[in-house]
Parts: sequence; structure tokens; C-alpha cells
Amino acid sequence: MISRIEKHGSKKNKQSTSIRQHRMKRLERNKLKKEKRSNKIRNMLLILSIIIIGVLIYYITNR
Repeated sequence: MISRIEKHGSKKNKQSTSIRQHRMKRLERNKLKKEKRSNKIRNMLLILSIIIIGVLIYYITNR
């Protein structure tokens, strides 16, 4: 029993490392979500601007 704990570290240590890993994973996931959201917004703005420019060019050429 004692040798096993010595090999792998105390239970408390294990718990803290697992909690830390979990927190890191959660932070990474949130960062990815934010990046996706910002990319979506950027893509929407890009598409909108392209459409607006297209409409402007269409009106200018048809006058």
C-alpha cells in the first residue's frame, strides 16, 4: 500500500493535477468557442460587405 502511494504520489496531489488538467481543458474549449464565434461574425460581415458593394456597383452601372 505504502509503496504504491510512493510510486504514484499522494491522492491529494493526483486530485489537484486532475482538477488543473480539467480546468485547462475547459479554458481551451472556451477559447475555441470564442474564436469560432468571432470567425462567424467576421464571415457574416465579409459577406454583407460583398453584397452591399455588389449592389452599389449594379446600381451605378445601370444608371
